Amino acid sequence: MWRRIYFSFPSVEQARRVVAELETAGVKRERIHTVARPDVEISGLPAANDAQRRDLVWFWDRAFWYGNLTYFAVALSAAVLALYLGSPGWASVAAVAAVALVILGQRFVVKLPHIHLSELRIPFAHGEVILLVDVPRSRVHEIEQAVSRHHPEAGLGGVGWTIVSAGI
Repeated sequence: MWRRIYFSFPSVEQARRVVAELETAGVKRERIHTVARPDVEISGLPAANDAQRRDLVWFWDRAFWYGNLTYFAVALSAAVLALYLGSPGWASVAAVAAVALVILGQRFVVKLPHIHLSELRIPFAHGEVILLVDVPRSRVHEIEQAVSRHHPEAGLGGVGWTIVSAGI
């Protein structure tokens, strides 16, 4: 799973310079996405697709979380029902499933970053240009440092997750 770094820039020219530097650093252009208000001209910058502009990662984030909670409730209910019906084997299986779902949920909440485009609504409202940069987890720190060092005007909005192959 890839990470998405969110940057905001006061001007389109600054965003263009950063895109050029990111490409020089080995970030493919198709891994950089630009979001701005409709009245901000972003020609020459890689535009975000509809799913990225609508922040569908947030939808999947919620779907994974609520799906995990639902499966946990079902597994726990199955364990209680199996005990009530006198089937300790099935109760054990359901209890193991419930524990596994707790572990998965904990990893989801603690290990995956949960920043989303909606959290940059203030820079967006002020007409700033938002860059969404998708990189492997191993390059997050390197890219954040490079942009911050060369462009102190850049606002680092944080890091989220994305599924690059799904285009979200």
